[in-house]
Amino acid sequence: MSTTAPARRTIRRADLVDSVAAALQFISYYHPKDFLQQLGRAYAAEQSPAAKDAIAQILTNSRLCAEGRRPICQDTGIVNVFVKAGMALQWDGFDDGLEAAIDEGVPAPVLSTALTQRFASRGDEDFANKLLSAMRYEFGGHEEKHS
Repeated sequence: MSTTAPARRTIRRADLVDSVAAALQFISYYHPKDFLQQLGRAYAAEQSPAAKDAIAQILTNSRLCAEGRRPICQDTGIVNVFVKAGMALQWDGFDDGLEAAIDEGVPAPVLSTALTQRFASRGDEDFANKLLSAMRYEFGGHEEKHS
């Protein structure tokens, strides 16, 4: 009886880097649907006008971020990537290791967009930017120097 080895799959470095960058960009713009649904229920049930207003501001901020593809928060945080690869796999282009490839996908798109938006929202931009600037201070305590 002859047994054949499973077909080997190949993971290319560029594909992994692009996937990590796209995933981070996506999560910087969008809150999960279940989170937004829970906030909507909390808003409907809330009795305090101040708390209701705060929830409305979070919902508005979330919508503006999604529509304008603006980062929800400028905090960079820590990126943890878990890889479940199996045995029948070939890694292509990972001469400096998997971690280096993941790191390559992290900084540029997410950080530059966040920084650009932060500076744009300080000036005389549109109403959405002014609202984001105010919310940064209200919810995150991030004081901004206006020029």
